[in-house]
Order: sequence, then structure tokens, then C-alpha cells
Amino acid sequence: KGGPYTQGKGAKGGKAGPQPPQPLAWVDQLSKISSVPLTQVHRPVLDLKHRFPYLSMSHDLTHAQVHFAELGSGSRVPLSPPVETINLDYNKHVLVPEGEVLPKKAEASDAKKKFRVRVALMTGKLLERPTHPINKYQFVIHKAGDAADVLPEADWIQELDGDEPTELTTQKNTAVRCIKDLYGFDLSACIFHRFMDLHYETYDGTQIQSTVLLPEVWKCPELPASIGKQVREIEEEFTKVVSYQHELTPEEIEEEKKDYFKQIEKERAQGQAVRPGEREMDRAERLEKLEEKLKQMEKNPPEVKPTKQVEKQEKDKRTVVKDISRPVFVSLLNLIGLRQGDFSHPSFTGVFETKLFALCFDEMIKVECSTHIVSWLKDYAVRWESEEEVRVAKKKRVREEAEVRTKVLQERAAKRQKREQAQKEAADAKKKEEEEKKAKEEEEKNEEKEANETEKTEEAKEETKEEGKEETKEE
Repeated sequence: KGGPYTQGKGAKGGKAGPQPPQPLAWVDQLSKISSVPLTQVHRPVLDLKHRFPYLSMSHDLTHAQVHFAELGSGSRVPLSPPVETINLDYNKHVLVPEGEVLPKKAEASDAKKKFRVRVALMTGKLLERPTHPINKYQFVIHKAGDAADVLPEADWIQELDGDEPTELTTQKNTAVRCIKDLYGFDLSACIFHRFMDLHYETYDGTQIQSTVLLPEVWKCPELPASIGKQVREIEEEFTKVVSYQHELTPEEIEEEKKDYFKQIEKERAQGQAVRPGEREMDRAERLEKLEEKLKQMEKNPPEVKPTKQVEKQEKDKRTVVKDISRPVFVSLLNLIGLRQGDFSHPSFTGVFETKLFALCFDEMIKVECSTHIVSWLKDYAVRWESEEEVRVAKKKRVREEAEVRTKVLQERAAKRQKREQAQKEAADAKKKEEEEKKAKEEEEKNEEKEANETEKTEEAKEETKEEGKEETKEE
């Protein structure tokens, strides 16, 4: 009794064997909750695979340092993202000289350590109805031709950024240079947070560190942050049509006149052609009219002008502005759903890091939400204990007010019942009086009717007597 198995009767009335227990609904839902800690900073590759089983990991990745998971970390962002902090201004151009690439790439060397920085520019989105925070966050994604959409990145260059690539100051210099070269906006006045570090080690022993920085664009002095696109001025050759007036020679004038009469002969020959389905009478009439028209043209040829407008093609050069890359807004939900290509694709690492950032950012939102919930529950417990006396007094007051209301309602009900009883008695008395009056009237009518009938009977008897006396007299 009360065990995990259920007992029941068999097909022949006997007891059946033990049946497997049915899991409760809440237990089934509880098993779906992830068991990985959200506050873990150092995350090896196996841990990342366990957390994100559908994410294709880079073969060279060794581990990740997720700094937002640290308690009291400044890299956490508010759950309500600031709206319209970044403005996409495609009329703002960042000119890239011919043969150069901005931001500059690190020169090829035999160094066994390399560093790069990715920048996550965040803004918010106005939505008509309340929704999950994952739909509110938007990030600036770098779009360059047919390449995959990734977070903007730049390599660490010692001469431009600083000597210590692992320090936040040097990484900030790299990020500022990246955004300025790509979009023409200066982020040097913003506060930067190190969101996470990704560590790689290639087959030849080269170590690569990729850092994702999160600037507080919403606290920038110049808002909204206006970012543009990269363009390049290209000189191209094109063909243009030039028209001018050509003065005709006497031979050319004569040739123009001959061409006119040749055209008349050509029209005459075309008119002589037989048309299918045309009657002989209609054909004769048409040829007659055509001949009159052509003779009139021969008599009055047009005057040939001494000049003629001639067009010719010339080659020239012009400067054309062509787009190299531009920023676009992509929501956090769409970043999580980015499609990863083959491992050999050049942009595989960029897409992998962008998608991993989005998944970790989603984890940060969960941490923030759970932290808010736990804090609220703790505050609520303390507030509940501190407000016990107030709550007891309130209950007592509510109970007394309820008793007073009940008493008032009972008194009103008694008065209403008494009033209804009096109204009912008055109505019954009135009804009884009307019935008695009606019965009395009926009785008076019956008496009057009986009196009339008696009177008629007496009169009839008198008449009968008189008639008998008269008959006796006559006899």
C-alpha cells in the first residue's frame, strides 16, 4: 500500500505482478532543466559540448574563460536593454584607400602567440507587446559581400594598440581602432567589459586568444552612436556618346539627294509586291494612290541641310564609390540560430565565435533573471517577517469590519423581512376585503333576482285567478 508500484487483478481474478510506476508531470519537466552551473568561469571544450550539444566546435579550441559568470562582474548588462543607442547611417562613408584593408591585419610572423578582439555593439528594440528579453537585444553584425555575418574583429598590432595584449586597456585600443576603421565611430569614451576569452592551439603549437569585448554604448556621450559603412573609390573606364555638327561637302550633298530618290524607288518596289488576299480592284486603287504620292515626292524633294548631326563613341574615366562592408542589426535570437558551414570554410571560426557569444549571452540573461528572482524571494521573506504585526492587525481590522458589515446586513435583512411581511399582510387584508365585497354584491344580486321572480310568480297567480273568475261569470 502506498508503494511505487500499483497492484491489480489479473485476467482470472488473481493478483497481477508489479507494474512500472508512471512518472509525475513535474518530475518529467524537472529532468529537462540543465544541470550545468551557470556561474562557471573556466569552461573546457568538453564542458562547452555538454552545454551546447548542437554547436559545432572548432577543432583547435582548448577552453573558454567566461568572465560574466564571476560574481559581481561588470560585464553583465541590464535585462531591459537601452533602445535606439545606435543609428545605422549608410550615408556616412569610411573611405578605404586602394589596395589597403581596414582594420589592418597583423603581419605574418613566426610568433607562437596571436591575439584578436571582437566587439559586441549592443542596442535595444522597441516591441509592441511584452516578450522574452532574447527578442529585445540587437547586435551590430559585420556584413562584407558574400562572407558570413560575424561580430566585427581586429587583430592585435603592438605598434598601434600597446605592448600587453592580455590587458583590458590594450584590448580596448584594438576594439576602438576596429570600430573606427569599419564604421567611423569613436568608442574611446565608452567603458569596455571583457565578456569572454576563447583560447586555441593549432597543430603547430601556435596559441591564439580571441577576446569578446562589450562596450557600454548606451552611456556614450554622443548618442545615438552613428555608424556608417566602408567604401572604396575605384577609377573605371566607360564609353560615352558625343554628338557634333558635321558640315557636308558638295559630294555628300549630292549623295544625300541620291539616297532620297533611292528610298522612293524602294517604296515603289515594296508597293508593287502582291499582298495575300488582296482583290485586284483594291490593288489597282492602292497602286494608283502610291504612285501619285511618290510622284509628288519626286517633284518636291526636301532641301538638304549643309550640316548634319553625327554621334560617335569616346572612352573616358570616372571615379565610382563601391561598398566594401556595412553594419546590420541582428537580434540575439537570430544570432543563436546562425547556420554553421563546413569546418574548412574560411568564416567557420568567425561564425562559431559569434554563435558561442550569443549562447553565452543567453546564459547571462538566465543568470540575471534567476538572481533577480532569488533576491526578490529573500527580500520578500524578510519583508514578510517584518510585517507580521501589521499583517495580524490588518487581519483583526478586516475581521472586525466584516463583523460590523455582517451585523448591518443582518439588521437590513430583518427590516426588509418585516417590511415585506407587513406589505404581504396588507395585501392579504385588501384581497380579503375585496372578496367579501364581491360576495356581498353577489348575494344582493341573488336576493334581488329571487324577489323579482317571486313578484312575477304572484302576478302570474293573480292573473290566473282573475281569468278563472271571469270564466265562472261567463258560465
